[in-house]
Amino acid sequence: MIGKNNFFSKDNNSLIHNKILIIGGEILLVAIVFSAFFYFCYLIREIINPIILFLILIAALIPFWKYIWAKTSIVLILALFTLWVIKEAGYLVAPFIWGIFIAYMFDPLITKMQRKIPRIVGVLLIYIPLLILAIIFFIFILPRTIEQIEVILKTLPQYVDKIYNSISDMLITLSGKLNRTIGKSFDINLEIDSKAINDFLFGDSGVITLMYKKIIDFRFQNINSITKIFSIIFSYFVILPFVTFYLMLDFQNIKGRIIKLIPMRWQNSVSDIIKNSNYIINGYIVGMTILAVSFFVITYILLSITNTKYAFILALLRGILNYIPFIGPFAAFISALFIGVITEEIWWYGALKMCIIYGIIQVIDSGIMAPKILGKSVKIHPIAVMFSTIIGGVLFGLLGVLFAVPFCGIILIIIKNFFNKYYHSKFYTLTKRGE
Repeated sequence: MIGKNNFFSKDNNSLIHNKILIIGGEILLVAIVFSAFFYFCYLIREIINPIILFLILIAALIPFWKYIWAKTSIVLILALFTLWVIKEAGYLVAPFIWGIFIAYMFDPLITKMQRKIPRIVGVLLIYIPLLILAIIFFIFILPRTIEQIEVILKTLPQYVDKIYNSISDMLITLSGKLNRTIGKSFDINLEIDSKAINDFLFGDSGVITLMYKKIIDFRFQNINSITKIFSIIFSYFVILPFVTFYLMLDFQNIKGRIIKLIPMRWQNSVSDIIKNSNYIINGYIVGMTILAVSFFVITYILLSITNTKYAFILALLRGILNYIPFIGPFAAFISALFIGVITEEIWWYGALKMCIIYGIIQVIDSGIMAPKILGKSVKIHPIAVMFSTIIGGVLFGLLGVLFAVPFCGIILIIIKNFFNKYYHSKFYTLTKRGE
């Protein structure tokens, strides 16, 4: 009773009341200052840019560093500014991101090798083959891919004419038959003339016209200046190899420093989450890479046996798009179907051939290889995979689609870790059922 009386005493109530007033005053002051600041930024929006805004906000928040809201605000501002830099200068930042990714992927293998040989030797044993593969890709694979794309684009108009003639003849014949049967019965004219078909396909807003414009725009949308081209070449041919080598060499030290920044009470939990996340991410990416290479080879063999034109680029597309769950294989099939229709003398034969070939590949993928290779490392429900892929694509585009499944796995690990702690907590174990 004494404790309760002390807690509800007049002095204690006054102290709580004063604290509430102080906190409320601070919140009100911050709200007024920020409102005035954003209004000022709105007035000078023509001359301000994100860098100036970032510096002003950080300078304004530093005096309030002792408050938790100020620290949180600074972290959020830094995160937003980093995202803006990546968006605006992604082609310069990308080599560092890819360097971190490659170092992260090969770190477990290098760490195992480090038990028997010096780390630098292990790094060189991984780095040199990767460098050779990259050189082979840029010297042999990339030029051949570009060459086949250029051939497709050059011959596209004649293929389009062929498609147009086939579709036009088919629709005119079909409309004539419908007009003679259904049209006469209901007194409706169902005949279609060639001009209407031409406008629908090749008019200013025609289906084929819009598709062709999209292809041309896609080719040139990221290469709009000589400076940018040289920046991209310098980034990937000079910065990326250099960054990757030193990150692979010093990855364990960097990881240790990052973990040290985390409060000590959370370090063990975070280390466990990182360890489990590494298992899922490494398993997923290595597994998907094995599948991608396998399906490139399988697709190329099947397309070559059936004398399909552009077999190399279609096989490469099937392999690369395999990294995107559900959507990727379907997009590769649609591309192959289009090539099959426009390159074969009889269009329906080309369509049927592609349906059979890609049907066989999909059965091998979903029925045999994917469960065997990915089943043990990535135990995520297919609905969760589909949902995370869609959300990742909507929020972050292509990168979101590519990394949606590993990120989903990490979130599931964090949730599982939380519930494990909850089930072993006193709150859960000391609470009787029904109370």
